[in-house]
Amino acid sequence: MIQIVRKFGPFGGMEEYVYKLSHGLVQQGVHVLVLCEEASRKAQTGIRTVEMGITGKPDWISHFRFSKKVRQWLVENPDKDRIVHSHERQSCHHLTTLHTTPFNFERRKTFLHKFSPRHILYEKLERRELFGERVSFIVPVSGNLAQMIAKKHPKASAVLHRSIYPGVDLKLSNSCKRKAIPDKGGIIGFIGKEWK
Repeated sequence: MIQIVRKFGPFGGMEEYVYKLSHGLVQQGVHVLVLCEEASRKAQTGIRTVEMGITGKPDWISHFRFSKKVRQWLVENPDKDRIVHSHERQSCHHLTTLHTTPFNFERRKTFLHKFSPRHILYEKLERRELFGERVSFIVPVSGNLAQMIAKKHPKASAVLHRSIYPGVDLKLSNSCKRKAIPDKGGIIGFIGKEWK
């Protein structure tokens, strides 16, 4: 099994999903190889990583550069028995896990969006990821995300599947359960840009 993610390790978010899933596969006796830009040095028993180097900024171009590096590695290291699972905007995978809202989902497209190289490339990478010639499974990380994908890309519905455990925890921890006293509050979520 080959996992594709730009940053591999227990960092939280998408990276945590791939990290947990990879370790879960190893525990089931699956050989896991991770193609990434960089990998954490924390315990990765049974997981081999191939670091391809940082592709730089801006992010919309680095997705494309990383994709080219991955494709080249896969061509240079053929194996008909492997399963390629991507968590990035790739074109040469069997299954892909989407971790974020589809690009420009339900946003009004302005005249400039139609000619923006950034928007054109992101849309192309998204379509290529979902409708590549080998894609058999699209695995969103939530039911909400599955609905968004189906709405934006109705043809993808035939290969949409449920989230994969242990990438997604099936049980809520005590800190995630709503408190017994409603006026004392519930859950607060924070969403923002990743930073060091």
